[in-house]
Amino acid sequence: MRKRLYSDVLSWPMLAVFGFCFALGAYSLIRGISLLQDPAECSGQAMAAVDLCYHYGRGSEELIVNGATMFGASGKSLSEQSSLNTWFVGPLYVLCGGVFLAVSSYLLFFQMVALVDRWRDRAADSDVNQ
Repeated sequence: MRKRLYSDVLSWPMLAVFGFCFALGAYSLIRGISLLQDPAECSGQAMAAVDLCYHYGRGSEELIVNGATMFGASGKSLSEQSSLNTWFVGPLYVLCGGVFLAVSSYLLFFQMVALVDRWRDRAADSDVNQ
């Protein structure tokens, strides 16, 4: 049976992955909560009743000021954008943020367990050597 190496679990790349997961989870959670509290926004900007939110690409949106009064402008109205943010985008951000925070907590837990095991082994080795 192979002895578990601490480098398998305790490493700088794993700490970097933890930091990335934690930062992404915190951002997603905060962004989702802000969308649920104030769903009338497009691309991070507040929308008025005559504005349109034009969606293009993957997850990209642009606020068209006074778009409802312009001929040929297309996009989501204030009520459509609020509904989308309330029932889909906001909860999706909160869910993803929770998952990333759970994964980062899981990674940090195993980093700490490996660190405590390393300390215990060093203490046991020093007791044996005395």
